Amino acid sequence: MAGKLLIFDMDGTLVDTRYDITTSINYVRNLKNMPPLTQSEVLEIINHKREELAKRLYNTDSYLPEDRAVFEEHYRAQCTKNAAPFEGVADTLEALKKAGAKMSVATNAPTEFGERILKAAGIDHFFDYIIGACKVNSPKPDSEMIHLIGKLYNDWHISCKSTYIIGDNYTDITAGKNAGITSIFAKWGYGTFHDEAKPHYQADNFREILEIID
Repeated sequence: MAGKLLIFDMDGTLVDTRYDITTSINYVRNLKNMPPLTQSEVLEIINHKREELAKRLYNTDSYLPEDRAVFEEHYRAQCTKNAAPFEGVADTLEALKKAGAKMSVATNAPTEFGERILKAAGIDHFFDYIIGACKVNSPKPDSEMIHLIGKLYNDWHISCKSTYIIGDNYTDITAGKNAGITSIFAKWGYGTFHDEAKPHYQADNFREILEIID
């Protein structure tokens, strides 16, 4: 596996963060006198169209700076309380590392939260780079994160044969398509993919990644 680059999504792919995300969203909603959402409702909303998130979460036409600030302040402490890698993540990442694969993370969360969550989950040391949405102009499904990671590897040659994106959402699969790399859909995660951007592969569990890229 030497010479291969694996780019992982975080939430719903590497780490189960649904409880902490729901808790912080409901903290904001409570301050706005809105009823709490269940984890299932939150996952359905955040895996839908990005332009509809503010309306469905907080009943505003766009994210208000004060709502974002309150969420981030609360989530900064909350995000490490229950962060746990999905089954098979740690041992599979260890096997990939020993086999010579290069690995990084591309998350639509701010980089700060990505670093905190992956450290709390005990898997941050496997990754060369953790890139959040704050590092680019356009988050996934744009391919900017993928190209940025490529440049960080001294202009790594992005190709379908050597580079993979692994994620549980249409944003990951579409970002891979836009970058011209191979995509693997994480079926254990939270989201879905769209017919217009079907993944090259689908994995039922994290360990299956080893078989796909071998």
